[in-house]
Amino acid sequence: MFYYIITLTSKSDLCRFRIPSQCKTAEMCILLLFGGGVILDKEKKEKRKKVVEVLKKWGAGNALVREKTDEYKSIQNLYEVGKKSELVSDAELFGYKSLAEQVFRDVRKYLYEKSKIEQMLDRLDSVERSVIVCRYAKKIKWDVLPAYLPINVSIRQCYRIHKEALEKLAGFMEEENM
Repeated sequence: MFYYIITLTSKSDLCRFRIPSQCKTAEMCILLLFGGGVILDKEKKEKRKKVVEVLKKWGAGNALVREKTDEYKSIQNLYEVGKKSELVSDAELFGYKSLAEQVFRDVRKYLYEKSKIEQMLDRLDSVERSVIVCRYAKKIKWDVLPAYLPINVSIRQCYRIHKEALEKLAGFMEEENM
């Protein structure tokens, strides 16, 4: 194995690259490895961000379902009261009914997405799943997270496990076309 040390003009002054056999010069290596690596890192970060957004939505889901259920009940109540009243027009009744149906569809959509996410979480190993559940469903802070895990790990290891779990989940989401 050959290693070249290449000085870069970006913020990081020094990086090490393993030179592949097709590289004839250090400049070629920069084009092949550094350029491609930056793109891959950006893509990975974007995928992880998307997974984090989905997990935050999943973690806040129980409150969302409660809120939507209450909203659905109040709209249904307005509809029932409106049916008995002569002051409410048919158009307003139809509006209440369609609004209630939309809220019901929103809850069903969320529950479907939640089941998909939980299927993906089941594919993770137990420690990765624990980290994700603790962070997003239980809202546990990083400094106390290791105490909630089934094995003894440091906070730094929790970060690493979290990152690996997000990358696996991003792959699962790609497979599911989410």
